[in-house]
Amino acid sequence: MVQNNASAFYSQFFHLNMTGISVGGKLLDIPSSAFEIAPEGDSGGTIIDSGTTLTTFVEEAFSIVEEAFSLTLDPLYQRYDAGSDGQLCYQVPLSQEDAPTPPSVVLHFENNLDLNLQAQHVLRYIAIDTSYNYYCMAFQNSGSVDSGGRNFIGNFQLQDFLVEYDIANSRIGFAPQVCGTEGSSSNARSLQPKMWLFWTAPIVFMVIL
Repeated sequence: MVQNNASAFYSQFFHLNMTGISVGGKLLDIPSSAFEIAPEGDSGGTIIDSGTTLTTFVEEAFSIVEEAFSLTLDPLYQRYDAGSDGQLCYQVPLSQEDAPTPPSVVLHFENNLDLNLQAQHVLRYIAIDTSYNYYCMAFQNSGSVDSGGRNFIGNFQLQDFLVEYDIANSRIGFAPQVCGTEGSSSNARSLQPKMWLFWTAPIVFMVIL
């Protein structure tokens, strides 16, 4: 984790050094400035925040992620206009029982930490009518860095992950965890952590999302 010392307000948040995003197994050509905290501290950077619902990317990253995402689903499904928020959405005939299979998405962080998002983290079900089910990409546009945009890792993408914060050493760890389903408690205990930044550092507090 890094500190945003240039801003008294944003210094209260946990910032991460995100270094890139992969979609469909391909590292996207996103400028590094899309992940950097602006010198004045009032824009840019990446915050992990369980109070934010959907993960947001600055325009400089979001537009590239959206294009890569659409290359997978556009040939298979008809786009759906979800309104003024400009979400990338698709309508799927009710005759198709299975949800669309979205491309894989990986968030890359400093120290070779990869957050591998599953299908339920990147595509969300939003509605149904007499003909279609509707799904939208589960990321939003927070605007350009110049306009004050910043990246937020939200709780929709943190579901089924154990998140461990080591405040004293400014580190964070993630591990898969089965949460929120019937009988999940025993299954969750049987899962072994697969992805950590640290093992022996003291635990300050733990959040399960």
